[in-house]
Amino acid sequence: MKTRGAKISSFSQPNPGRIMILLCMGILLILAGLALVPPVHARQLYFPFLMILFFLPQAWGRIQFHENGVWSLFQLLGWTRLHSYTWHKEGHLALRYGRKLTDMVLKIPESDRPAIEALLAEKVPQAPEPSTFR
Repeated sequence: MKTRGAKISSFSQPNPGRIMILLCMGILLILAGLALVPPVHARQLYFPFLMILFFLPQAWGRIQFHENGVWSLFQLLGWTRLHSYTWHKEGHLALRYGRKLTDMVLKIPESDRPAIEALLAEKVPQAPEPSTFR
């Protein structure tokens, strides 16, 4: 198993769908409450609570930059998986990764930008032309 290495920077990244995630969690809690009406079988409670455990990190996830990659939710995106990066207006950073070249757009706090910029310059090539900001 690949280790993350020492933490360089850590910050909260607000999920744009946080309201929808919290709404789904509320509905699942109501369903779990309805499942408590007798007769109750333990297997009736598994699904709602497992889904709540799945949604919690997505609603309040943290992005962490480590020596060995970027930790987001449940995965470590190693430096070898990151193809390029581009800085956009207002401190937004687009990381291009994966086989399908997906962009992960992050709002980087100004206080963390110099450390992250130095780390990315060392580990990941910068995109030759600016990509489309979404």
